[in-house]
Amino acid sequence: MAGSNFAPSPALTMVASGIMKLVAAVMKIAGDGTGDTRWKVPGVLDWGNHDPQPVRGCDKDTTTLYASDRDIFLFLVDDTHAD
Repeated sequence: MAGSNFAPSPALTMVASGIMKLVAAVMKIAGDGTGDTRWKVPGVLDWGNHDPQPVRGCDKDTTTLYASDRDIFLFLVDDTHAD
């Protein structure tokens, strides 16, 4: 907020730092999540006609990173390779 005196707490800063470290470590193995390696953000299913769309861009609506102050979940899949 512009003009506010908001300052994040040390605990919030520590959580954000931990999340950034986790994401950096995962990216060393899995790339950017858009298919530059075998691992990527999961595709979507068109529920109207049950047509799978395995390739979908990674954005705010498709992210698979869920974090709180105690837990972090990150989901990547290899859903375009049969072997």
